[in-house]
Amino acid sequence: MRVTFFALITNYYFLSFFVLCLGMLFGESRRMGKLRFGVSGPFFVGIVTGWGVYSLALTVPPNDPAYEVVRTMMKNNVVPANLEAFMLTLFVAAVGLIASRDLRFVLKKYGAKFLVLGALITAFGAVTAYVGCVKLLPGGNAYRASGLYTGALTSSPGLGAALESSAGDAVTEAGRYEGMTRGEQAELLLRIDPSGRLTPEDAPRLTEEHIDALAVNTSAEVGMAYAIAYPFGLISVILGMMFLPRLFRIDCASELALHRSELNALRAGDGAEKIESVEFDFKSYALVCAAGYIVGLPEVRMGGLGVFRLGATGGVFISSVAFGYIGKLGPFIFRMSGNTINTFKDISLGTYLGMVGLTYGYSVVNSLAGPGILYAAASLVIGMLCVLVGFLVGRYAFGLNWVLLSGAICGGMTANPGLGVVSSIMGSDEPAAGYAAAYPTAITGMVFCTLLMYAA
Repeated sequence: MRVTFFALITNYYFLSFFVLCLGMLFGESRRMGKLRFGVSGPFFVGIVTGWGVYSLALTVPPNDPAYEVVRTMMKNNVVPANLEAFMLTLFVAAVGLIASRDLRFVLKKYGAKFLVLGALITAFGAVTAYVGCVKLLPGGNAYRASGLYTGALTSSPGLGAALESSAGDAVTEAGRYEGMTRGEQAELLLRIDPSGRLTPEDAPRLTEEHIDALAVNTSAEVGMAYAIAYPFGLISVILGMMFLPRLFRIDCASELALHRSELNALRAGDGAEKIESVEFDFKSYALVCAAGYIVGLPEVRMGGLGVFRLGATGGVFISSVAFGYIGKLGPFIFRMSGNTINTFKDISLGTYLGMVGLTYGYSVVNSLAGPGILYAAASLVIGMLCVLVGFLVGRYAFGLNWVLLSGAICGGMTANPGLGVVSSIMGSDEPAAGYAAAYPTAITGMVFCTLLMYAA
C-alpha cells in the first residue's frame, strides 16, 4: 500500500493533470475581485505541489520498499524535461500560427519599432544581469551572470548557447593557466575543486582530469543560476502583465477596440489574395512542428564567441510564423482561426506551466531559505526592469497600443508563458502579433548577448 501511494504521488502524469485541474480552479477564482491569475494558475499551484512532493520523497530511506519509485521521480526532477519541451512546442506552434494572421499588417503600420524594442529589452537585460551578478552578488562571475540573464528572461535558446560556450571557454581559460599569477591560479583551482584542497603548489600544470572538471563545473554554474532565476523570471513577467495596466490606468477594452478598428482599416486596404481560414488542420499543425524542429537544429559557429542555435522552441516559432504567413501549401492549410487551435494553445500552456512549477518547486522554496535568495531577488528585479523599460519605451517613445505592446514585451523577453497570460487577461489572441514582431531580434540578441558576456 505504501509503495502504491508513493507510486501515485510521484507519477508525473498524475501530478501534471492534478496541478492543471487545481491550477485552473485557482486561476479562475473570483475571490480576489477583478484580479485573476488565469492560465498562470497551474504554475503557482505546481510550485507548492512540487515542493511538497519532493520534500516528502526526501524522507524515504534507501531501505524503504518505495525508495526505487521515489528515486525515479527525483532522477526526472519530478517531470522529464522532454515532456516539458513537447508541451512548450505545441504552445509555440499555436502562437506562431495565430500571430501570423495579422503580422504583415502590424509590421506595415509600425515598421521596425518592434524589432528595436526586442533588441532593446534583451540588451538592457544583459547589461543589468552582468553588472548585477559580477559586481554585486557573492561568487558572481560571467558564467553565473549568463545563467541569471537567460533565466530572468526565460530563454531556453540563450541557456543552450551559454552552456555550450561556457564549457569551451573554460577549456580556453585552462590553456592560459601556466601564464597566470598565483592568485588567478588559485581562483581557477577553486572552480575545479570547490573544497579548496587543490593549490597552485599541488598543480603547477593542469591535467586532463582538471580540465574536464573545470568544464563540467563551469557549465554547472550556468545551470545553477538559471534554475534559480527561471521561475522568478516567469513570475516577474506574469505580474508585470497583470499589474502594468492597473498602475498606468490603461483601459484594456478601449485599447482592444482601437486596435481592431486600426487593423480592420489596414485589412480593407490590403490587395493581397485572401486565403480562407479553417477551424483546424492537424496535418498542417504537425508539419509546422516537424519543420520547426529541423530549423532549430543547425549550429552557427562564431569563432571565439561560441555557437548560435535556435533550438526546438525558436525553430518551431519561426516555422509556424513562416507557414502561417504563406497560408496554404498544396493540401496544407496554415490559416486556422477556430476554437480548436486556441484550445491547443491553452491546454499546452497550462500543462507546461504546471510542469515547470512541479520541476522547480523544491528549488524555488529552498532558494528563499538560503543564499540562492539573492539570485532569486536579482531575477525578479531584472525581469521587472525589462518589462518596465519595454513598456515605457514602447508606450511613450513609440506610441504603441497596449494590445500589441504587451505581446512585444513578452516577445522581447522570449517569454512564451507571459504571452499566454496577457492573452488570457484580455480575452483575445491579438497580442500574439506584437510577440511575433519582436521575437526575431530578441532571440538573436539574447544568444549574442549571452556569448558576449564571456568575452567581456
